Amino acid sequence: FTGENSTSPQLTFLTDSQSTTDAQGKRWLAGNQLSQFKSELDNLPTDQDGLDSVLIKAGNHLTSILDFLNTLAGALNNAANLTVSAVTSYKYNVNLGRTNVTAALTSITNQKQAIVTQKVTNQNNINIAETALTGAKNSLASARDNLLLKQAGSTAEQIASQEAQVKYALANVQNYEAQLAKTIIRSPINGVVTKQDMKVGEIIAANTPEISVLSEAKFEIEANIPEADIAKIKTSDSARVTLDAFGNDVVFEAKVVKINPAETIIEGVTTYKTTLQFIKEDQRIKSGMTANIDVLTDRRENVLVVPQRAIIGKNNEKSVKILEGKNVKEVPVKIGLKGSDGNVEILEGIKEGDKVIISTK
Repeated sequence: FTGENSTSPQLTFLTDSQSTTDAQGKRWLAGNQLSQFKSELDNLPTDQDGLDSVLIKAGNHLTSILDFLNTLAGALNNAANLTVSAVTSYKYNVNLGRTNVTAALTSITNQKQAIVTQKVTNQNNINIAETALTGAKNSLASARDNLLLKQAGSTAEQIASQEAQVKYALANVQNYEAQLAKTIIRSPINGVVTKQDMKVGEIIAANTPEISVLSEAKFEIEANIPEADIAKIKTSDSARVTLDAFGNDVVFEAKVVKINPAETIIEGVTTYKTTLQFIKEDQRIKSGMTANIDVLTDRRENVLVVPQRAIIGKNNEKSVKILEGKNVKEVPVKIGLKGSDGNVEILEGIKEGDKVIISTK
């Protein structure tokens, strides 16, 4: 064809007038159908009814294109000014197109039938569950009515029998309610859906992740703390957190909200899973980030401290050496907190201003 994208495409070979008119007219119509088909594929709806409508339109488009290819094949059979090799090449391409379009139409027909079958199956399952649930509820109501009638003058054995029937009917109601609940997908948490791969009508294999939900609650950090340190930590302890994404200069406040009582073995080391929660919401924090945590287990201000290397340990007692004039004296002390900066709190034994000997040469 020449001018195939115009409103008047023309055949490039001679054939009878009727075939020429039909082929040229249907070429223009097939071009319009193909453009509409591409537009619909580029703007697919998300609801099932919309998808069903697109599938029906796709069949109509392909039927129109197949009709054009059949007409073009007839025109080639009567071609007058083409070489044998050109006719053979054109027929091959036309027949290949007809084969592909026919295969696509077959696929669409099969897909339509599969969707119809699945819809019928799903609706039948729901109808069966709803019917069973209604029947169970009716049985429960009937059993309760009978129980009320017989409680007035029935024996203890008769009452017990009726109560057993009520419990049996209630169990049936709960069973059918559970079956009906399985037809609805519910998220166990409030949040935002971040992934949804399955479509209505699809058959999904068991234990296949198809939907992901990100919780709307505050972000939390899970850390495995060795047993040597876990005794120092308790819930509500505050913590300073840095994230690798922002460096050590950006500090976030957090607190300990949960300590798992059961141990977790990691590479032969006993640890305890500890959960911390950010104090303030921050849009910069994202799921999956790596965190560095400093837990503040206790805090003292305006206390007397000495470097830890000045402490002398003997027979479970602590002491320090102080300088009195030119003499060195060893004084027993009572220590308190050990700071992360290498200092130790002194509770008793020395006073502010005493000269403590850290090391001797």
